[in-house]
Amino acid sequence: MLRAKIAIVGPQQVGKTTIANFLADKMTESTKTTYRPTQGVRILEFESEAVSGKRSDATVVELWDVSGDQQFEACWPAIARGVHGVVLMFNVDQEGQENELDIWFKKFIKDAGLRSHQVLVMANKIAFFSQAARAVEMNKQLSKARLVYSNLEEDPDYVRSSFNALVAGVRKAIVESRDKEEMSILNH
Repeated sequence: MLRAKIAIVGPQQVGKTTIANFLADKMTESTKTTYRPTQGVRILEFESEAVSGKRSDATVVELWDVSGDQQFEACWPAIARGVHGVVLMFNVDQEGQENELDIWFKKFIKDAGLRSHQVLVMANKIAFFSQAARAVEMNKQLSKARLVYSNLEEDPDYVRSSFNALVAGVRKAIVESRDKEEMSILNH
């Protein structure tokens, strides 16, 4: 079975841990309501069904829930090493927060050489009683990545299907990389 390392990154208090717990089926009442900042990184492991075309392939996902606290920035290169995909999150209710994503883009996406199908940008809505999500325009660097508006309270299935689509893209990139490496070995 294929293994994929996916990091979930972004500013503090945007819902990364809540989304990670949901995707890994680790939600409890206390994880839904109590805010506990992540210290460095948490790693959750679970299987995900990545559907590509008519095939459905199970993938073991290592989901690295990375603290948004920049005091841990010195750890980011080690965390980013070997990453196959990234979920880049921000709180859509905080005006302009999408403009703060450059640091995570550079450290986790650009430096890892990831392509757009290996990146999912989540404009997460965490305020339950706020207005409708505002339109967001991503900067040029992130404009090719898939942008989804997520809200676990309103549409958890959409959050999961968006993540599974990312896993399918990551899976494709891993297989292509392996095939390329095998061909390189055979041609030498």
